[in-house]
Amino acid sequence: MLGPLIARERIGETSWGLVLSVRAAGVLLMAVLMYRITLKRLLPVAQTCAALIGLPLIALGLVTNVYWLAGATFVAGLSFGLYSVAWDSTLQEQIPRNVIARISSYDNLGSFIAIPVGQLSAAPLANAFGAPSVALLGGFSWITLTLCPLAVPSVRGMRSRSS
Repeated sequence: MLGPLIARERIGETSWGLVLSVRAAGVLLMAVLMYRITLKRLLPVAQTCAALIGLPLIALGLVTNVYWLAGATFVAGLSFGLYSVAWDSTLQEQIPRNVIARISSYDNLGSFIAIPVGQLSAAPLANAFGAPSVALLGGFSWITLTLCPLAVPSVRGMRSRSS
């Protein structure tokens, strides 16, 4: 895993723990705020925010300052909190009840299958190219790939039924 590896060298293990706590605070804060926020275009806004989840990887690749990394991680936490609620709400609104379990299963499979692939490839890539370079590439790749669905007009123009 790149985060702990880079953090140990650049900011220390205690600061890495702080960074992870700041991310959790961002997720929690946004999850609570989402009870109050109503968005007409929930999925497009959420997809745009989800791109910001790549910021900590970019910060790990570029920055040695714990404050910049914590700030990027807080923004990513806020973004993840918004995206998680928005994605689940969109699934419930847009998918017919008789297929929601099947669609959710495929969604979870697609989401979680990449985790072991990324974890298994991170160390060899970091050894070959340097951990900061791999983190940068990962962050920019995340942002790019997360924004791709917005190129589809039906995703970009989707409106929430509850608004």
